Amino acid sequence: MTLNELKSRLSSEQHHVGALMIACGEKHQSSYPFPTLGIYEENGVWYVYETEERGGILVLNEGNENDMTERLYQRVLKEEKRYLKKEEQMRNYAKTKDGTFAIYQGKKYASGIDQNGKVILRSTDIEDVENGFEKCEPFKYKKQEKLVVCMKRVEPQEIEKYYRTYTIAYYCGFNFGVADENEQEVLIMAVDFPNWRDLGMTCTPYRGVCKKWVNKSEVKLEVIEEPIKLKLEDEKKEEIEKPIKLLLENDKKEIILKRIRNLACKNLFKVLLLSLSVGVCVFLIMTLFGDADIHAKLMSLGIFTLLMLIFMIDDFLIAVCLLFECATLKKSDLNYHIANATKIKPSPWPLHPGSRLLNHKKIEYDFEEKKRTRIIWANVMVRSKDYRLLLLVPENKHRIIYAFPLVDFVDVIG
Repeated sequence: MTLNELKSRLSSEQHHVGALMIACGEKHQSSYPFPTLGIYEENGVWYVYETEERGGILVLNEGNENDMTERLYQRVLKEEKRYLKKEEQMRNYAKTKDGTFAIYQGKKYASGIDQNGKVILRSTDIEDVENGFEKCEPFKYKKQEKLVVCMKRVEPQEIEKYYRTYTIAYYCGFNFGVADENEQEVLIMAVDFPNWRDLGMTCTPYRGVCKKWVNKSEVKLEVIEEPIKLKLEDEKKEEIEKPIKLLLENDKKEIILKRIRNLACKNLFKVLLLSLSVGVCVFLIMTLFGDADIHAKLMSLGIFTLLMLIFMIDDFLIAVCLLFECATLKKSDLNYHIANATKIKPSPWPLHPGSRLLNHKKIEYDFEEKKRTRIIWANVMVRSKDYRLLLLVPENKHRIIYAFPLVDFVDVIG
């Protein structure tokens, strides 16, 4: 498109880019504290640029008019996406200041969700102990004036209403999020607010966060209640299984097996290369600094290569097993299943410290009402309840279950 077509398109589409300046046909050296994204022509060459924080410009692309106007347009779309995400994050930040609440048995409690999906109820009334609440060390929670003295965890279906509250400040005809407050003032906040100078706000350069403390008498504060839908157990399960169902379609079989083969070959090559590298290093050291004959050097090369291979035997054996399993699975009709790991332990192979250093783990899981185990590579930080396995079960060999970390195959969905 031409420059005039670009101007017309940007004018009609009205993209949300906050205070970012779009300069079409002009060259700006600085637009402190907000950046400028622009295009200009010089000596027959067109340039797409942006201004830098300390002044001056940074040329992003150069070329002919049609290509550069298209580049600028795509960059505007990218900046719009970034701005909307940033605005949403700031909005969510402001929303967390007041807190989340739940109505339980007709009473309002400061609330939250724990890692098991249960609703946490925080009570400032010690008499709630009679209703199943457990005493705790008194502590202050967010903006509550009284201290929390007891707590209880309940299932989502027991909650009558679940919602969050946050405060909106109306000031000089604009609405702002409230980041903080005291007895007399509130701290209003906005992202990439173009009128920040007119309202006397401070702005973080090139980050676009505009803030100002204002007297409560100058603003109108409104507390917003935003309902939150609690996910029940069945809904959580359906949400987890939806992408998995796409993964387990039959046309994904070859992609999954190819991924396993590539992973096995890569690990096998890594083990052999590292082992041989250690042997070669010993050979070169003996050649440069020793007077041993060629037979002794070759023997040393072989011994140190073998020692390194033994040290990495976990990787080597797992890679070999994966290759054999892929050959078996390729010939079979497969059933696909998902299992959660019930327990993760260090590898039981005690021949060397490699099993611990290389994060090999013994994974325990349940399938067809039987407890099964599998040696796989697993991140040490992962928790059992979060770790899922992809099970490949040949239809004619139900006794043999092949388990792989599901995380290795999630992107197959795309």
